Amino acid sequence: MFDFLFNPNGRISRKGFVLGFLLPWLALTVLLPLVLPRGGLFALLNTAISLFYLWPSFVAVPVRRLHDLGLSGWWQVLVPLLGIVGIGIAFTGAMGAYDGTAQEFTQEMQGMTRIEQRAYLANMVKASPLGWLGLIMLLTWIFEYLAFAVLRGKPAENRFGNDPLLGGRGFAD
Repeated sequence: MFDFLFNPNGRISRKGFVLGFLLPWLALTVLLPLVLPRGGLFALLNTAISLFYLWPSFVAVPVRRLHDLGLSGWWQVLVPLLGIVGIGIAFTGAMGAYDGTAQEFTQEMQGMTRIEQRAYLANMVKASPLGWLGLIMLLTWIFEYLAFAVLRGKPAENRFGNDPLLGGRGFAD
C-alpha cells in the first residue's frame, strides 16, 4: 500500500484510483473531520492525515494516473500551481474587497460563528473578480480528479509500464 501511494512510477487504473486512493482520501480528509469533535487530539490527527496525503494527492497518484492515460507526469505540475495561485488570488481578492485593516478584519471575524465566517468570506470572494478567478482555478483541480475517475486508460503496455488491467489485476502495475 505504501508503494501504491508514494511511488509515482508506473500506471494506475480508474478502479485503483477510486478505490485505492480517492475514497480513502475523501473519507479521511473530508468526512472524518466532520464527525470528530474539533480541537485537541482530533485536530492533531486530522493534520497528520492531511500531511500524510500531501505527496500522494499532488504527485504520486495523479502522475501514475496520467501515465495510464499515456501522458507525461509533468502535466501534473500545472494543477497544483493553478490551485496555489487560485487560492492566493482568491484570498487577495477577498482581502481587497474589505475596506478595513487586517487587524480590524481579524477582530470582526472573531465575533462570528464558523458558519457566519464562511458565509462572510464567501461573499467577499464573490464580490471580487479575482475571487472568481481563484474559484475557477480551484475547480480545475477538482475537475482533474473527476476526469481521473472517469477516463479510461490506454490499453496495452505503454512507455510508462504495463497495462494495470492486464492479467486481471485491475489495480496498478
